[in-house]
Amino acid sequence: MFEEGKNSDCLQHFYDGQSGHVQAVEPKGFRLIAVTDAASCPRSLVEQVERIAECAYKPQQLLLRAKELAPEDYAKLAREVLPLCQSYGIELIIHTHWQIALELGIQRVHLPLPKLSLLPVEALRSLVISSSVHSVAEVQRALAEGAQALVAGHIYTTSCKAGLPPRGLEFLKQIHEVAANADVREHQSSTEQKSSNICNSCKSIPVYAIGGIGFDARQWQELVQCGAQGACIMSAYMKI
Repeated sequence: MFEEGKNSDCLQHFYDGQSGHVQAVEPKGFRLIAVTDAASCPRSLVEQVERIAECAYKPQQLLLRAKELAPEDYAKLAREVLPLCQSYGIELIIHTHWQIALELGIQRVHLPLPKLSLLPVEALRSLVISSSVHSVAEVQRALAEGAQALVAGHIYTTSCKAGLPPRGLEFLKQIHEVAANADVREHQSSTEQKSSNICNSCKSIPVYAIGGIGFDARQWQELVQCGAQGACIMSAYMKI
């Protein structure tokens, strides 16, 4: 499938690094997380996910973001995307709709901070929760609410945040340092500690960068140097 795309000059470098382009190689242990966006996708998200899975930069995880869909439509999309991700060995992350994740047996969910605070304690027993943070205060709040991974941004200039200056690499480094030095258990109630998927001996949670990140080895190395364990990439994956 997608032979036409693979053979086109404009997309060839996404698949095999040819046509005058040098394929970026992610640092060892660095996770690529594809983020979907129906508004900027030129085709159905299901078809786009398959293109992403077959490209040279196949992600380890895919965050199914579709803010414009009603819950029932999002559930239908998730049911279509899940077996596709499974067949390609990509872990699916549900965005916002944690109930749908539980229904489909999906463990990972990304929640905005306001929704994280509303998550029932019972759900924490089955889910691994990530949340977006934009300040040290939000890191502390996310930890207090039981987040087990942080998405920090936006790091580089991006059209998705037009007119807003990027927070930059120093911000990312600061978020990593706060997360690395935080005892997660200090931010959780005893009930949350029992239900948390974080190991009792764990002192920090992973930080992933987002915002203006492409298939760029230079960027990836900068992110690693600032403590990021991976990158969430939207626009570049939506253009494949």
